[in-house]
Amino acid sequence: LLPGSEALDPILEKNRGHALSIFASLWVPVSTKFSEVFKEGGSAVPFREGMDTLLEYLVEQHDVDVKIVSNNFAPFLESALSRIKGSDKIEVFCLREDDARAVEKGDVIKMLQLRNPNSVVEYAGDGSSDFPTLQAAKIIPSYHAVRDESFARELGERKVPFLTFTNGYELGRNLGYDLSKAA
Repeated sequence: LLPGSEALDPILEKNRGHALSIFASLWVPVSTKFSEVFKEGGSAVPFREGMDTLLEYLVEQHDVDVKIVSNNFAPFLESALSRIKGSDKIEVFCLREDDARAVEKGDVIKMLQLRNPNSVVEYAGDGSSDFPTLQAAKIIPSYHAVRDESFARELGERKVPFLTFTNGYELGRNLGYDLSKAA
């Protein structure tokens, strides 16, 4: 959706999960107290090229049940998503004052699958915050990773099949949607 936190990867390396738990516990109260600052940031942050078009196309024209699992803060992410038509149909798991589950993306994926066992999970990610989803690989039949980013490298090292993308148009093609037909 948004360019990820790839810049943190060299600092956090493979211990990102623990670091994110600490980060979340410290920063969620800050994001709540200064929510207007985070909302302002979200209103201006650029999406990956075509990602807004893809999300709108999926939820508005194809009624796809889109979920977003992000380590971003609720005020920031909700403000960014508000620029997308139909974003009210997207269920968002992110860092909130009363809920930091999004730090463990693999657990969120497992919970979603338990909630709807007949659903098919397609997972798209870019950075090391997406590594925990590999613990749910048995219920994720298709991974999509941003080309040349750490998630793609990790999937390759673990020999997990995946498709690459650099923008929303490529991800749409990976998912079988032709965005040239987007209204």
